Amino acid sequence: QVIVLLMFIVSIVLCILAGVKAFITAGCAQVYLLSDIGTCRDTLLSVQAFLSTFFVLDPSENLAEVCPNASLLACDIISSNISSSTVLTTIFSFLGSVVSLQMIIESALLHEQARYRRLFNSKTLETAEATEEKESAAAASST
Repeated sequence: QVIVLLMFIVSIVLCILAGVKAFITAGCAQVYLLSDIGTCRDTLLSVQAFLSTFFVLDPSENLAEVCPNASLLACDIISSNISSSTVLTTIFSFLGSVVSLQMIIESALLHEQARYRRLFNSKTLETAEATEEKESAAAASST
């Protein structure tokens, strides 16, 4: 039971961390430089105007298409990875806690069934022995 309690506490901590991840994702959208293709392209073009030998992947590339192709849009990458990890972490941490709790309940149920079965068997055995003693006492008194 203590282990399941610890699992539940870890599950809650993971959900809190998932909330922090969601705030990071929301904050990333506020920084338009990290998510806007036009701004990224304009920035690369201004750097290329300043440095004529500037390139990202190869010298013959078109800088207008390099931002999405070279994964320079950080917010898109962060948002997709964090959102999927947040959902999976939250769902499966609580699912693990619920399944562990179910296992404890099932174990307690089996324990109680075995306990009452032993109690029933001992009462049945006592009744059979008492009946047998009465019959043997009745047979002894009749002879």
